[in-house]
Amino acid sequence: MKKFLLFAAAALIAATAFAQDEAPLEDYMKTPTIIKGGKLTPEVINNNKVILPSNLTYTIDPDSEFTFYYPDGSWFADWRKSSLPSIFPDAKRYEIDGREVTREEFYADSTPQFAVVTGAGDKLSAETLKNVNRPNPLFSQMTNASAKWYKSTFGTKPLPADLVINDPTTLPANGFLNLDYVMTTIEGLEKRGLPEGAIEGYMITLFGEYPEMNLLTDSKNLNYWENGHQIPATEVKSLRVGDIAAALNIDPARIRMIKFNGTTISVIPLPDQFVVGEAD
Repeated sequence: MKKFLLFAAAALIAATAFAQDEAPLEDYMKTPTIIKGGKLTPEVINNNKVILPSNLTYTIDPDSEFTFYYPDGSWFADWRKSSLPSIFPDAKRYEIDGREVTREEFYADSTPQFAVVTGAGDKLSAETLKNVNRPNPLFSQMTNASAKWYKSTFGTKPLPADLVINDPTTLPANGFLNLDYVMTTIEGLEKRGLPEGAIEGYMITLFGEYPEMNLLTDSKNLNYWENGHQIPATEVKSLRVGDIAAALNIDPARIRMIKFNGTTISVIPLPDQFVVGEAD
């Protein structure tokens, strides 16, 4: 299922331009600010709606509400400035197009849209977008590079054998935890206070080389993917990846995804042309 929803913010930004320019509306969806030099931390995740770009397809919220995270270079993309304080909590000095400014000037609504913000030490440096009616060229360059990274890393690492498909605490430190495809943390889940039984399905996979676990409040979200090999949960020793692989007599390195709806486990293998340790 592919989402083609156009977000309201882009429509407002582009409204005047459309009266003068016939550029496709899709172009205005490609003008987020590139954010470099920051780190993905629990604070960033808990204070923003962070999402891996591959999961945007499965959401219904406007794209402009999200902070995109790209693991290949630890960079972000966002249409808003509101994510910057949590990404760069130590920032004390600010610069726009080589000119030193105050924090208030940096974050002012009247400040031109940024093409890129780079953090280094306690300093944030921004370059303004020269033409808001055209896609941000740096965004296109960096997303193209990310796509190449994803292709080169797809199928090169196995899912961790000790990962338990319905236990987020078993995710390794480099793993991603999502609630309905939007990033969260164990602390974030606890603060939300989800009622017992709210999670109807689980899905684990790899984003490139990084383990990813999705907790889903609607079991229908499991149906975006094929079922692969199915086995009742009662027929496996435990819900560990290693034990599931053993029950199905499949090499853990050949697993692309595991789904669990509470009773049935579905294992989707990698395509035959992929071998862990060899990039396509």
